Amino acid sequence: MDWHALPSLTSLRAFAAAAEFRNLTRAAAALNVTHSAVSQQIRGLEQHLGTQLVSRTRHGIALTAQGEFLAAGLHEAFASMASLTESISSAEAVRPLVVSATPMFSSAFLMPRLSTFVQEFPDIELRIDSTIQAVDLKPGGIDIAIRYGTGRWSGLVSQMLLPGCLTVVAARELIGERVLKDPIELLDFTLL
Repeated sequence: MDWHALPSLTSLRAFAAAAEFRNLTRAAAALNVTHSAVSQQIRGLEQHLGTQLVSRTRHGIALTAQGEFLAAGLHEAFASMASLTESISSAEAVRPLVVSATPMFSSAFLMPRLSTFVQEFPDIELRIDSTIQAVDLKPGGIDIAIRYGTGRWSGLVSQMLLPGCLTVVAARELIGERVLKDPIELLDFTLL
């Protein structure tokens, strides 16, 4: 598509609104601009196309044959654009909140709290994605990822949810009566 050959979208919108209302003042109000701005955009469009699209009347404007032809096409095109953008906007509005968390965190922390969340926020549909894999946080996909680590992940903003702690568990048969006082002593044993 040759984008440079197309008239400006602003001038096409101004003309389409003027054609719909057959009145520059009402078109200006619909577009939230001034009467003269609509008039100027239409004049620019006529110059770009090399043809007259409207003629002034006592009660507003009348469309020429070329104006009627363009108005019909623009009405259809703008209706199609409005429908397309509305479908995307409404699809995003009803999209569930997708939370990715490790299977252990999901089952031990999120799932027990799920019914409370649903009661407090009944309008939010929630989907939990339990995986240990790194996930790509991009629009329309995973919204939030909960992972264990330092929080220094390139390109992401992280916030500590819970402080982590590690507990070492060993069989008495392995360590006997020994009391470990320093983490370095763990290196004396085979770690699984």
